[in-house]
Amino acid sequence: MGLEDRLLSDFLELLPRLLGALLCLILGWGLAEWAGRVSRRLLKRFKLDDLSEESGFDSFLIESGIRQTASGLVSVFLYWAILIGFILASIHILGIDAAGVLFVRFAVYLPQVLVALVVLVVGILLARFVRSASFSYLNKIQAQGARVISFAAFVAIIVFTVSITLETLGIGGPILVSAFQIVFGSICLAFAIAFGLGGRHWAGGVVERLLKK
Repeated sequence: MGLEDRLLSDFLELLPRLLGALLCLILGWGLAEWAGRVSRRLLKRFKLDDLSEESGFDSFLIESGIRQTASGLVSVFLYWAILIGFILASIHILGIDAAGVLFVRFAVYLPQVLVALVVLVVGILLARFVRSASFSYLNKIQAQGARVISFAAFVAIIVFTVSITLETLGIGGPILVSAFQIVFGSICLAFAIAFGLGGRHWAGGVVERLLKK
């Protein structure tokens, strides 16, 4: 058998896998497009964008340089998650075993990424809410250091959120998580001291007004 015959034989042997991989890729792209559009419509119907705007998440996205609504962000993430999965499956069809291993790991790891993303978003929103609420309250009662105390609370929640997010993703291991916990504890201690110092004069004023009554 000559070189041309061997090349033709190899091509004919590879052709079904090429067609299968191409079909899988086209199917994945179509499914990703459909899932992205449907998820965006459903999330808009369930008023996710309104909730995102009311909670301040939209302003957080704008400050981060992300020009997407909450529903758009979820739909884009879903689109790429599906497309990447089908790309790995297409490569596996071609006979590249490493792609199969990557596909399995990707499928197993994806739920962890979703959970970590939810934890991160909820933590950031909670931190922003606590900072705003604590600053308003401390400013209302004329406590000293209201801005510093509210910012310390914000940083403490962010550090705690990042720690949980990394632990969910399995990044860093116990040492990194412990380091974040130490930082979180230190910030909480600083927050308590700052609140004690800032609220001392306010508490004295309250007691003085009560005694006058």
